[in-house]
Amino acid sequence: MGQYYKLVNFDKREFVEPWPLDCSAKLMEWSYCRAGMACALMNLIAGSWKGDRVYVVGDYADLEYSDENWFTEYKEMADELGTDNVYGYATENFKDITEEVDAEFHDWKRIYNHRKKQFIDLGKCPVEWVWWDDEAKKPVLSSVAPLGLLLAMGNDRGGGDYRRRNGENFNLVGSWCSSTRYIEVSNDECTPTGYEEFAPDFTENDPLIPYTKAEELMEKLRKEKMKDD
Repeated sequence: MGQYYKLVNFDKREFVEPWPLDCSAKLMEWSYCRAGMACALMNLIAGSWKGDRVYVVGDYADLEYSDENWFTEYKEMADELGTDNVYGYATENFKDITEEVDAEFHDWKRIYNHRKKQFIDLGKCPVEWVWWDDEAKKPVLSSVAPLGLLLAMGNDRGGGDYRRRNGENFNLVGSWCSSTRYIEVSNDECTPTGYEEFAPDFTENDPLIPYTKAEELMEKLRKEKMKDD
């Protein structure tokens, strides 16, 4: 079946599930910039979840391997809850706010990690695919949404996870769990002094399609659509 994930706010004792947001539950089934779960995570951290301990928790996550990027934070939760099954405990005891969340795509520009003094320019994520939006009558770019992967707990334990074959950045999955309280989702593109750009470059394409190819690919699709019409 593969591993299922949900968004968990440990401080507020809240969670968000994928199915009501028209998403499947495996990590790489919804970790795309316009998917409801990915949008919900961004919008929550930009709003009411900002400054909280927020994680993307898989149902296979446990305390088996202490060298995981997310082990310390997971153990902290497990010790406080008295169980190593955080996913199951959250499902039974936390508040499901899925129906209340804003899961729309708002085209956020940056993600800041104020603990690591890093920022992600979301306009520079690798291209996954380009598709035609019939309603807007224009080509649209899709890319992997990095925040969910950076906060993921349990990756590489089930089907649908981000795999080692996807490249060296596999080791970045879960690497922001230790600084989740310091993450800011923003449209402010003024880089603070001392901050460095961080490009996790998550993709399922091999080879990676750089963001610099986006305009070329969208123009190609636009011309194909005009020809068909």
